[in-house]
Formats: sequence, C-alpha cells, structure tokens
Amino acid sequence: MKTKKPGGGEWRKQKSKGRPSRTEQKLGKEGAKVEPWERREEETGKLLALAPHLKLNSYFSKIAAEGTGKSFDTSHNANWLKHTRPIVEAFFHARHMLVMVCKYAGEPSEPPQALPSGWATVLYLYDVR
Repeated sequence: MKTKKPGGGEWRKQKSKGRPSRTEQKLGKEGAKVEPWERREEETGKLLALAPHLKLNSYFSKIAAEGTGKSFDTSHNANWLKHTRPIVEAFFHARHMLVMVCKYAGEPSEPPQALPSGWATVLYLYDVR
C-alpha cells in the first residue's frame, strides 16, 4: 500500500529547500525571476546577432515587433486576445526559430537527400531561401 506524501506538493518544497532550481542554475537568480515570455526580446536579439549581415524575414520581424516591448495591465483582461495574442505569438515564433538555429548550427557532414524542415525554417528566417 502506497503512503501519501504530506500536503500535496509540500514534500517537494522540503526536498529542494536551499537548492537552486534548474532555471536558477542556468540563468542565475535574476534571470530566473524573468518569465519566459518576457525574454522574447532577448531571443530576437540573439537571432539578429547570429548573422548580422543578413536581414530577418519581414513576416517574422513584423510578428516580433507587434509582440515585444509591451507590458501587461489588468485592464487588458477585458479584451484578452487582442492584448495577449501578439505577445504569445512573438514568443513562440522567436523560441522556435532559436531552437531550429541551435539544432541545425554548423554544416551537415554530407548533403541530405531532402532538406530537413528545420533547415528550411532557418533559411526562411534569414530570407536565404
């Protein structure tokens, strides 16, 4: 018979007391306090810095511009989608592009038979394709 851990998630708090979380370990205490969607400007900046001689795709740039530099206010709850959709859309686009750039960094060891979709995404991002 299994015994329940005390108080829902309290045992986790006790177990990890004093140890930094994985996010805190990766980003430091200050970086861990920032929500992931608040880092979307950083991610777009990283994509620009990777290939400064290339211009980012105009659609991606427009999505990023419409979703960055905004702050959320409680009055936005009345028209939730209008205010939050651009922020979420920019975050997920930037995150996906950054993941694809990291995954396909470097040159393939041999030419692929078919272009992987991730490579196509990276080429599209920088308007190379």
